[in-house]
Amino acid sequence: TRKGAIIAEVNENMPFMYGDAVYPVDSFDIVLKGPQYNYELFAPPKDPVMMRDHMIGLNVSTLIKDGGTIQVGIGALGDAIVAGLDLRHSHNELYQEVIEKAGLVERYGQLIENTGGTGSFKKGLYGSSEMFVDAFMQLYKRGILKRKVFDNIAIMKLINEENLAADRIPADILDLLYEKKGIHRRLRVKDFEMLTRFGILKDGLEYKEGIIYDGDKKYSADMNDPESREKIRDILGKEMKNGQVILGAFFIGPKSFYEALNSMSEEERAQFGMSGVEKVNQLYGDEVLRTLQRKEGRFINSGMIANVFGAITSDQLEDGRVVSGIGGQYNFVSMAHALPDARLVMMLRSTRGSGKKVKSNIVYSYGHCSVPKHLRDIVVTEYGIADIKGRPDKEVIAAMINIADSRFQEKL
Repeated sequence: TRKGAIIAEVNENMPFMYGDAVYPVDSFDIVLKGPQYNYELFAPPKDPVMMRDHMIGLNVSTLIKDGGTIQVGIGALGDAIVAGLDLRHSHNELYQEVIEKAGLVERYGQLIENTGGTGSFKKGLYGSSEMFVDAFMQLYKRGILKRKVFDNIAIMKLINEENLAADRIPADILDLLYEKKGIHRRLRVKDFEMLTRFGILKDGLEYKEGIIYDGDKKYSADMNDPESREKIRDILGKEMKNGQVILGAFFIGPKSFYEALNSMSEEERAQFGMSGVEKVNQLYGDEVLRTLQRKEGRFINSGMIANVFGAITSDQLEDGRVVSGIGGQYNFVSMAHALPDARLVMMLRSTRGSGKKVKSNIVYSYGHCSVPKHLRDIVVTEYGIADIKGRPDKEVIAAMINIADSRFQEKL
């Protein structure tokens, strides 16, 4: 067998992130630490957001449901979505005027009502994305990325049913958790630790042999007794703890992104959970909890070329040249179809090139595809939205031609 060593390199400029990313130092065979490892973090330049990108972002912004989940990739289109969502949240009157004049309400009113919305974000969004990029930081700063999730099935069921909230713990919370099989009637050590971890019981309590101690005061942990259930309300927490507004697998961004994370308190930064790709990019392994957390998921990805049947090309040209790795796109496509209330949104610029060399990115056929037509869902260009999931080819073709550049529609 081949021997291996696990080596950690410590860069003190890196924000220290929480969640599954935290590893004890004794997991490593060698730790490299010193001034030479504190080099400047890589900060990719931001691409300019063109007018048509802004239109794509505006179109997508109507498909996001308040209280839902969002996944966005890196680049100008991701920034355009942030701009659209910020306009919707922070300047809603102007937003309503813009989408009205752009014809979005008239053309896609029913789709927007069923799938997204046009109001500000009262409940907020939760982020579930392979890459935690600056777009999410901007959504957080603007008060949009604020829906907290918790790693507990019973708690998430109660939150989704609106019987519990991150800032509101009801007096009968222990009864509600018992009904969801989240705790035992006679609280055990594991129950106590869970209730304390999530702030349902207040800080500073101790558990010993079926008794909860709050300094000199004692409370029975036997919730079969109505009197004990009534008394324990005195030691409930005011608001929940250890919730997360995003789960990501890795992060990268401009200098301001790293500075924003480094300037946060540990408690605030802990809201940005980091884990492995296998947890972020798929449901399987803990699908009940992840399904509850990722409700109303909108998985937004970009492609290069689409055919009129809804198949998308995003990683390779038909002559075999690889433009980009497929990354997590397949996983998010698959997850969007697996989750009962999720939608896949594929973004596409309608043309490429300019002048006499301009070509349509919506074509009749193309010799490679990354997302096959049987996984089609929603396709967005600067010209509009094609809702093509589960529709016959005749309707799909018409919807795709409707969002193509008019110079190519007749030929298509």
